[in-house]
Amino acid sequence: MKSVCVFFIMVFSMFSCKNPNPCTREFFIANFQNNEKYFNVLINFYNSQNIVNSKDKQIVFSLNKCKDDVNIDIIPYIIDDKRKQISLSNIRTNFKMCKKILLRYNINIQRSDIDSVINSLKTTNCRMVRNINYYSGQIEFVSYQEKCNVYHSYIYHKNGITPDIIKFTGKAIGSSRIGKCITLSNEWML
Repeated sequence: MKSVCVFFIMVFSMFSCKNPNPCTREFFIANFQNNEKYFNVLINFYNSQNIVNSKDKQIVFSLNKCKDDVNIDIIPYIIDDKRKQISLSNIRTNFKMCKKILLRYNINIQRSDIDSVINSLKTTNCRMVRNINYYSGQIEFVSYQEKCNVYHSYIYHKNGITPDIIKFTGKAIGSSRIGKCITLSNEWML
């Protein structure tokens, strides 16, 4: 009887400690394919706000800890006395004040945009989306990844994936119009 109890405890422990989001390339590719519509919503939002083409600053939308609101960071690529990082917390809750500040940066958001960003980030299992200027990429989606040895992120390449990009981030992860423009990058290894 004692050995049967020990066996069930071991089996229960194996399943209860399993990471809900495996850190494999296959998981992230399937996640993209299953949620492509929501990745596209975020890409369209960044394009509509002309954030993708920002050459002087990175604009980051990230879910808060409760995943019920979004924070926005505006980070100049070169920080000096005139250009400082701006951090706005809980945009939905503080919408009127945040909207005024964002208008100074030519970001004209509506409440529905914020709801859409929150929903899309949660559905795609991503904690943040941001414009980038590396790997010839335009938008990076950073997933929730706990206890992973290799971290991945999705990179959207507005102008397509060239052979030199494939060397750094690999081939496209889908065959659709959007999938042909997204690669899966190994961010870092622990």
